[in-house]
Amino acid sequence: MPMLTTAELAKVVPRWPMNDYNIFAPDWCCGDYQCACARRARKIMTDAEYQLAFGVPKEYGLDPEDLAELGGTTVTMTEVL
Repeated sequence: MPMLTTAELAKVVPRWPMNDYNIFAPDWCCGDYQCACARRARKIMTDAEYQLAFGVPKEYGLDPEDLAELGGTTVTMTEVL
């Protein structure tokens, strides 16, 4: 999924309240896409919820094997950070 615009992110209605890490995600989710919690979050969050919590699309940072499991394609993310 491509990066959502700010206007699109503003329309996202998260299923979780803001947690201790100040993101709209379950309590165990820290918002670091490189953390183990991101793998679990990819399975339960929608694309928009994930991007709202982690700041990047679900595909970002995955190796080809994990990307295939997610059902996605390679995404170049040079303008995210």
